[in-house]
Amino acid sequence: MDIPVTPKLAQRIQDKVSSGIYGNTDEVISEALRLLDERDMYKMRGIEMLKKDIDEGYRIGGRHDLDVQEIIRRKTDKKAHDC
Repeated sequence: MDIPVTPKLAQRIQDKVSSGIYGNTDEVISEALRLLDERDMYKMRGIEMLKKDIDEGYRIGGRHDLDVQEIIRRKTDKKAHDC
């Protein structure tokens, strides 16, 4: 598979190989994809945890409309108080 890359990206990949950490460009790309998969998995876990927390909040306290301005005001007040 041929994947076109910008000259800047090609140089970054070559720099990784030249550093001796990676044996070739395939290793650099494989490591980049492994890290991307790891990050995606971390994000998905966070989303799932958030969904569970929201469901739990609905179960415990019912559904309430959020007042975004009130939330911002409380956060601003807390920051001012913490200083």
